[in-house]
Amino acid sequence: MDYTQKIKAICPRQILSSRGYPTVEVDIVSDQDEVFRSSAPSGDSTGAKEVAVLTDKKDSYGGRSVTGVIKKFEEEIVPLIFKSRISTQMEFDSVLYIADKTPTLSTYGANTLLPLSLSFCKLQARTDGLRVHDHIAKISKNEPHMPVPNFNILNGGSHSGNELLFQEIMISFQKNTFEKNLESAAVFYAALKNTIRDKFGGIYTGFGDEGGFMPPIRTLEDGLDLIREVLHKTKQEGLRIAIDAAANSFFAGGKYTVRTKDRDVELSGDELIDYYRTLLKTYPEIYLMEDPFAETDVEAWKKFTAEFGSSLIILGDDLLVTNSKMIKQAAEKKLCNAVLIKPNQIGTLGGTLEAVQAARENNFKVMVSHRSGETEDPFIAALSVGVAAEFFKSGAPRGERMVKYNQLLRIEEELERDKSK
Repeated sequence: MDYTQKIKAICPRQILSSRGYPTVEVDIVSDQDEVFRSSAPSGDSTGAKEVAVLTDKKDSYGGRSVTGVIKKFEEEIVPLIFKSRISTQMEFDSVLYIADKTPTLSTYGANTLLPLSLSFCKLQARTDGLRVHDHIAKISKNEPHMPVPNFNILNGGSHSGNELLFQEIMISFQKNTFEKNLESAAVFYAALKNTIRDKFGGIYTGFGDEGGFMPPIRTLEDGLDLIREVLHKTKQEGLRIAIDAAANSFFAGGKYTVRTKDRDVELSGDELIDYYRTLLKTYPEIYLMEDPFAETDVEAWKKFTAEFGSSLIILGDDLLVTNSKMIKQAAEKKLCNAVLIKPNQIGTLGGTLEAVQAARENNFKVMVSHRSGETEDPFIAALSVGVAAEFFKSGAPRGERMVKYNQLLRIEEELERDKSK
């Protein structure tokens, strides 16, 4: 079937992300006047090899407006789609890659091409009579499966205003349903807020970019001890901890800056491994570490994975940037054992699915992720289920982050109904 014949109109517009920055939303209007809407998130802590996000660089919105970018997209990409005959997602995304003519999508930007790609996916799913997660499962040759959520409850690094250099401390519960995992996280999150208020004062119950609290803590151990304190109060079982170090942000001149109680110390890659070794022994509830080293510090990644790869999920984000070639290279060099999947790092759904396939072929676990600057588009919820990702993260259980978590609740309900048929 030529799905482009089902497209009546393509309508891009500028909207604002959760940070109040302009981004792109694209509607595909079908021949039945149904609207399939998608939008592009944006990251603050980004990998050097992510595809391009374009802005107008003019006065509007402090140089962040995208109206000029959208105008070029309307004039050049939209007519191209109507001239094409497309029967698959990969064909659709191939048209976009060929038109852009750059490996980093720097002609039109991932912030225009990704929402168009995702809206086409939604159109194709509806045309074929499938839910989006079922459609993704079909084209990626997976069985739909609910992921285990990881909730970012303490923010640091570029996502906060405190002294904590590590970007995210996440919690995860291993309950038998997504709904129970979400409930456990919501209860813990509320108790954490009360503990921070009592311990530091109500002024410190503000939120970082991803909805996690940012109390006046200095060290990673301070954050982990705070989680233990709350866990003692809530008496919950099955809590595990994941850490996104985002080590690019505290790496310079071949050294990592790590904060202790009273001073900052500079560590080599080997010394940071020593630090992590002690940390993991002291806090055995840590089960996952994301970007524990800078993306350029290949030897540290290799040594750390050789020692801890059998007992710890070592996740590449800035290291891999949802790029299938980089995932394959990392597997060959044994740099990590899991990959973070962020569609806007690669710019199309097709590229995203290729990255997931590369992960599966190399026995990597998969976590589907949001970005710090998010929108109301719940697409990644369906993506995580459709590709049968083991893990999912979309920030804290609050605010705009709930768009994705609530969509996963709905999908779980649908999957349960499917089982009873």
